[in-house]
Amino acid sequence: MTDAATEAIKYAVSIDSGIEYLRCWLHGEFEACRNEWPDAPISCYIGSDPDMPATQADADFEVIATLVDVWSGSTFSAERDRQAFSKASIRVLGFELPAGWTGKSRTRTLGQDHWLECQVQKDGKIDYVSLHSYSEHEAALQMMYRLNRIHGKSSLYCGNY
Repeated sequence: MTDAATEAIKYAVSIDSGIEYLRCWLHGEFEACRNEWPDAPISCYIGSDPDMPATQADADFEVIATLVDVWSGSTFSAERDRQAFSKASIRVLGFELPAGWTGKSRTRTLGQDHWLECQVQKDGKIDYVSLHSYSEHEAALQMMYRLNRIHGKSSLYCGNY
């Protein structure tokens, strides 16, 4: 069994419509899975979905490369670079990382939900915005660590920050 299959099963048992999700996943209807169950982790698709990178590192590199473009791009390409970064973060992470992301992130618990938040700078002001909620704190922490790695590698490639 592949890692993606294991992750898909783990996700399916955590939701009410798990059988429907697995049926869709098993038939290779990955786009439908992402549309119907947007909170399914990307790990359910990496290595199984031919439209996805083969590994998480490959997937993360897509976000890293577009973030480096945002930081190093010219005024002429700035909007196009921001759009590419937005699309890459949604595709790879499952949520949009704002272009003003400072690289800092945190988790916050509200009731049963564990929120991943990131720090953004806009118009000279710094604030935190919510990115995604998780039912388990560990999942939010793992994504926070992943964002830290993405930002760190982007900084190395760009010589930024």
